[in-house]
Amino acid sequence: MCESIISGQADFALNLIREIGANESAVISPISISFALGMTLLGAKGNTAKEIQDSIAKESISEPIPQSDGDAIVYAVFSTSRSAVLMNAVCAFKMSAIDRVFNHGNFKTQRSVSSYSNQKSQNFRGNERPGKCPKDSRSLGDISFILKNPLMSDLINAIDQPLLVEGPSKPDLTKIIAIGGVKAVERNQTYDIMYVGRNDGKVIKLIKAPQGDSVVIESVAVFDNPPTGIQALRPLFESNEMVVVGSDRVAKIPLFHCDKQTSCSRCVALRDPHCAWDTENLVCIHSNDWNFGSFVQNIVKGMSSQCPESVGDIEGYAINAAPAMDSTKEFRQLLDEAEDDGFSVTTIAMIIICAVLMATGLGFLIGYRISKWRFLSEIQTAHSSGFIFNGTNGPKNV
Repeated sequence: MCESIISGQADFALNLIREIGANESAVISPISISFALGMTLLGAKGNTAKEIQDSIAKESISEPIPQSDGDAIVYAVFSTSRSAVLMNAVCAFKMSAIDRVFNHGNFKTQRSVSSYSNQKSQNFRGNERPGKCPKDSRSLGDISFILKNPLMSDLINAIDQPLLVEGPSKPDLTKIIAIGGVKAVERNQTYDIMYVGRNDGKVIKLIKAPQGDSVVIESVAVFDNPPTGIQALRPLFESNEMVVVGSDRVAKIPLFHCDKQTSCSRCVALRDPHCAWDTENLVCIHSNDWNFGSFVQNIVKGMSSQCPESVGDIEGYAINAAPAMDSTKEFRQLLDEAEDDGFSVTTIAMIIICAVLMATGLGFLIGYRISKWRFLSEIQTAHSSGFIFNGTNGPKNV
């Protein structure tokens, strides 16, 4: 599901999409490069660029977020616009992986207008690679080369599993922004926080946890009467707010809702780096500097022994919104546990199908017996009351 990214770097942007080729089992990644002087296209093998882009659409991309190792990460939203099963996902990509493919990857050679199935790949000179713009635009001979060789062979893989996956029953994800380096109470620990807009007017806030998992913090209903799709998100760091732009409305909301939590356990259960429980003033607050004061926060577990309430006080959290999103982690854990018990995914599916068929058959049998019993009861009642049934002429009084 992590098929597409776009990222600004210098005076050009990168746009990647992955898809399964119609005649091949390999995954492909068309890549487009948008220069300041014009638009060109690069990518990896597939059918046609338009078909691929229509099949899996890149909805939104965040700015590159610098990491402690010197690399940068971009977060992107995707949707399967032409798939039989409509899905949405949030995925993360490393800029170093993008640079590696663009700087050292192979280009595909197109054999025909509608096919890129040829497995032969070629390397070309460095000045013909994406982003290598000459100083004089009049010498842009690379445009002709890119038009003739629009696809690249190598893949650009996402980091681990998707951070968020939404199934067919959930609204589409539309926009994403990321805030990097948000400091937690734990010393020297920072987190990337993502805000994802949906087409039902809600904004989802989530973080990337240290183990690579994602945590959905809250769901905020911004435009719910009537709902309208979110088209843009813009943070205002000076006031700790965010501007949310809908198709016909504009709103401003806080980046965090610490004050909505009235107990220590609920505050810690948020797992929000923006919020911590102040043990002196007994309030859930935000601070730009956690070095002064006494605070309780636990991003990893969402609970703390320092909270006087029982762990049973911890509940899910949403602001005027639906329950939290689907979690790929829990789903995979269920499958892993089933496989550990000796059940494969196919076996589990067959058990479910058999159970449904048995329930359907049992329901039909019970309904048939009840219908037959009621029919016999009606006949007995008719005889006892002096009526008989005479074919199509209905009952006659005797």
